[in-house]
Amino acid sequence: LNNYFQKSGSKFKEWNTMPDGTGTAYEEVEKINLSNIENSQLNLYAIWENEKGIITFNSNDKNNNTKEQIVTLNENIKLDSNTFKRDGYEFVEWNTESDGTGDKYSDGEIISLSKNVTLYAIWKESFIYKINNYEKYYIIRRSGRRKRYASGNDCRGIQRSSHLNG
Repeated sequence: LNNYFQKSGSKFKEWNTMPDGTGTAYEEVEKINLSNIENSQLNLYAIWENEKGIITFNSNDKNNNTKEQIVTLNENIKLDSNTFKRDGYEFVEWNTESDGTGDKYSDGEIISLSKNVTLYAIWKESFIYKINNYEKYYIIRRSGRRKRYASGNDCRGIQRSSHLNG
């Protein structure tokens, strides 16, 4: 029972007596004695399963750390959330190109893939301010708005401290 059929994005699993795979299963190269089958007639259906794929998440910094997510190809999946950290930067999105010119994906976005892919973290510079020896964490957004992460009571003596570039 060699299988010469192909189905894009899937791999052959088995032959089966039922189209939904709930009948008697036969291996691809299994020999069947039709003398044991009623009327010597046997209808078999190819059962397919979707192939597995890998999404490689790349931190896209000086370390180029990676993390993998195993997915089923050609099915909707939710991207894992970013766990990479980069001092002095805020995570913006995932991209298929390290310079941000490829396909863009949001953290946790629902997507469907037909092949393995590497997604690169895209970062935006952020700033850390010190106010009278209290560190204040602000993300300066391109819109000009800022998002405060910590605050203090005394706001005299604001100075921008250096940040790490990696």
